[in-house]
Amino acid sequence: MLRLVIGHHDPQTPTESSIMLYPNRTRHTVIIDRPCGTGKTTEMLASLKPHLKYILVTPSLTEITRFIKDSPLNVEIVAPLDNRGPKLIQLEKLLDEGKSVAITHKLFFMTLKLAPKMADYHIIVDEAPNPVTFINSIDIQAFNEVLVNDGYATVNPETRQVVPTERWKRYERPSKDQDGEPTYSNRIHNDIYKPAIQGQLHAGSNGVFAIATPNQVLLAGLSLTVMTFLSEGTYIRAYLNMLSDGNSKAVYEEELEWPDGWLEKARSLITVETLTLPDNINLSFMKQTRRSSDKTCRAIGNTLKKLFERRWIGVDRTEVLITCARDKWFDDRKGRYAGQWAQHSRLFGRDYGKGGVKWLPNKTRGTNDFKELSHMIYLYSMSPNPMVQNFLGVAGRKFADQYALSELVQLVWRLRIRQREPLPITVVIPCDRMRSIFENWLNQVDTIKPIDEVDTFSVIE
Repeated sequence: MLRLVIGHHDPQTPTESSIMLYPNRTRHTVIIDRPCGTGKTTEMLASLKPHLKYILVTPSLTEITRFIKDSPLNVEIVAPLDNRGPKLIQLEKLLDEGKSVAITHKLFFMTLKLAPKMADYHIIVDEAPNPVTFINSIDIQAFNEVLVNDGYATVNPETRQVVPTERWKRYERPSKDQDGEPTYSNRIHNDIYKPAIQGQLHAGSNGVFAIATPNQVLLAGLSLTVMTFLSEGTYIRAYLNMLSDGNSKAVYEEELEWPDGWLEKARSLITVETLTLPDNINLSFMKQTRRSSDKTCRAIGNTLKKLFERRWIGVDRTEVLITCARDKWFDDRKGRYAGQWAQHSRLFGRDYGKGGVKWLPNKTRGTNDFKELSHMIYLYSMSPNPMVQNFLGVAGRKFADQYALSELVQLVWRLRIRQREPLPITVVIPCDRMRSIFENWLNQVDTIKPIDEVDTFSVIE
């Protein structure tokens, strides 16, 4: 693995020496690690060349619209459309036509069968996806005994990828969802057949895991570029490290880039506050998803209400972002009614939360939709799944803290601090561990070399 430090220029005025996106790289894969809100996406779009073909991958549909609108005049970016049939079929047609495309992470995860059609494309992933989940519906011993030993699947010894055999495929039930996409239903272990047939299922020594982006897709193109921040705490970086033992395409260059004084400026704009919750409250996702007693819910709601009554006097609640488990903030799937923690807070607003604080999933990335907001309440204690850590070879406290920091920073930089002219924000973090991790990082000395001390790379034509 080669780590590089590179320079920075104004992302609003990219030049021919811009590092985005095809520097004089020596590796198939490059991770561009640059702070949120410093123009990674803007610079990427300005760097697109009309004679090259691209697959641009982003978390949100709104960013796809931006990609199409803000790409250079001589570069056409297209995307599968709603109400035009299955998007996977639309994507296949666009790739056959040699079009440069913009798609969501979700659609990218479904493209195993299209991987051969990506061979002459440059794949650019905007914001690191979360590619690994632990499957708890079957343990590794049962998986080996029932599926592998009985001839329903094989396991690649290098990548640990599960490959369904014809025997398993015979039990597939042809069906499609409301968008016309195949559901890959199966009469035998239906819960894991879909990720298996899509190339996502992997079997480790201690469990069964779903890899959202199979290596055949992630490394299918002429090159792979991942744009993110604090990559050391991301699953995608650990996944590439795992793949690199058997696939040279996964060996990456990492380009670290912090604008001079960026962290110092961020430190001056962010106010970090605590919030005392009842002693029995655990903010881990697993504990949040359990049913809370009425007494606990009332205590949390009252604490949030008093925050506005005593400390955030005059703060417009529509300028506040909150994150917690969805089932705690909403009482129904559509998000119309207040959930357990929201009921007593007076922060929910009317139906569907109108006029209330803005709720956002804690893993949100790659959106500018909340960049006018000034305050955030972070009701989480983030930790990676230890089974996933072991599978990826990143077990231990160090990665767990890096992961927590990466996830927290991504959410903080959804607020108005990400504007071109950043504005002050206030972040409430009740969890002592999360607050300590964030403050320790925020108060460190800038460690990345200043921009004018290093050379930038030229664009590959």
